Amino acid sequence: MRATSSWMRWRQRPRAWRRYAPAGVLMMLVGGAVLALSAGVRINLSPSEPLGLWRVVPVRALRRGDDVGFCPPVRRYPFLEPGTCRSGLMPFVKQIVGLPGDQITETDRGVTVDGHRLPHSRPRRRSLRGGIRLPQWRGRMTLAPGVYWTYGANDPGLSFDSRYWGPLQRARIRFIVRPLLTWEIR
Repeated sequence: MRATSSWMRWRQRPRAWRRYAPAGVLMMLVGGAVLALSAGVRINLSPSEPLGLWRVVPVRALRRGDDVGFCPPVRRYPFLEPGTCRSGLMPFVKQIVGLPGDQITETDRGVTVDGHRLPHSRPRRRSLRGGIRLPQWRGRMTLAPGVYWTYGANDPGLSFDSRYWGPLQRARIRFIVRPLLTWEIR
């Protein structure tokens, strides 16, 4: 009988790992997040580009198709997230579709770059959230040196990009991002 009672006491004793495991897991998650941030990994939750994990790399010569992070040249709108830009907004991530020397034409029907229409590029007059009137850039121009055209290529219907504010100056571009682990939700 004595063996049974000793066995019962041993089974009822809290095990140290049960007590400290949640704290250990939390410490590993926080440590992993800090390590990922210091390595330049960021999370994109905007539908403009695929959702997921992206790696930030330094800016170098920009190419068509590069995904870049920049401080947007727009005022605050209620649907924009606060962030680290001088304007108080979060940097945008968009794809470069127009390079210096490219001919850009934007009408109510959409955008063309050197005569090639961007798919689903017809701009909206109002935001989907709150029905806020959006700025409208219209016209034709040749992009000057150091000037680019951006586009939310993942879901253009929801993207707030150059269709609304026009060309983007190179000085606003803070980084290039590369996808690590992304997925598309449509």
